[in-house]
Amino acid sequence: MNSFVADFPRQEFQVDLLDMGESAVPRYGFTAVDIFSKKGACFPIRSKLASETAEALRKTFDELGYPSSVMCDEGGEFQGEFAAECKKEAVDIIRSRTGGRFVERFIRTLKLPIFERRKALGGNWTQYVQDVVDNYNDSVHASIHEKPSFVAEHEYVFPILERAHEHMMKQAKFPVQYEEIEVGDHVKIRIKSPAFYKETFNSWSPQVYTIDRIDAEAPEGKLYHLTGYRRPLLRFELKKIADVQRFVGGELRSALQQVQYPSVAPALPAAGAAVPHPSAPPAARPITRSVTAAAVPPLAMPLPPRPRTAPTPADAAARLRSLPRRPVTRSQTRPS
Repeated sequence: MNSFVADFPRQEFQVDLLDMGESAVPRYGFTAVDIFSKKGACFPIRSKLASETAEALRKTFDELGYPSSVMCDEGGEFQGEFAAECKKEAVDIIRSRTGGRFVERFIRTLKLPIFERRKALGGNWTQYVQDVVDNYNDSVHASIHEKPSFVAEHEYVFPILERAHEHMMKQAKFPVQYEEIEVGDHVKIRIKSPAFYKETFNSWSPQVYTIDRIDAEAPEGKLYHLTGYRRPLLRFELKKIADVQRFVGGELRSALQQVQYPSVAPALPAAGAAVPHPSAPPAARPITRSVTAAAVPPLAMPLPPRPRTAPTPADAAARLRSLPRRPVTRSQTRPS
């Protein structure tokens, strides 16, 4: 998966739930992190109800400011009142089947010191969570070479933002050159792995979907609308499939393409000739298999897209100054 580097503070918050286990009271903590400044927040909540997460989201806005977008998973706790709160505050919701990797890393960062404090001092985890969050926000973050609280407080000081952005771009990785997907292509959907899974876990759905339309102007990147699926997905959540084949009558047939049988019936054997029996499928071959695009002959594939190059520091600085920003609060305007 390729890295994603935000252009400015509060461009995107990622949110998820911190789960402290069944014996903890309260069990969950609503966590949020600004993916540019890395500043985070965590608020204990009693349950996974959308009303609880909506209230915690309002506290997050008071603590971190108002973002342009919020990324979350598809859980029910991020529907209903939570979605209504985002709509009321003009915050776009980006839903991902796998959740946000920045907030998942933030949750792991919080859990260890909380457990260490409870082991040494006892008491409830809620006694220590704010201290752990404050310590995280006031410590130098490896990706931006600065304290998250410092970057957040100086979000309109462009030299500070440019340095932080430059450090993040140096550490960003773009190893995957995604194959272009067009309308009508067949794809599989990425599946979120469970907490405990085996090495044989398949991270792609058994179902195959067809690209119905593509929204290339979406602020979070290209959105792909699938036939029969409830919401659009981002490119990293999709795997292009050339075909799915199954054994039919002893022969491997396409399950997606229309040309499954020859249009002209084969000639009947001559009188007295032995009638050939259909060959049985190989014993070691699976009944169903997915054929990736790489398995298709080169002539049947479109030319690969040109690789994307990382922007230069000058390009990043120009983009940083030109992008629209929203105020930290509804009553605050950008200083002159």
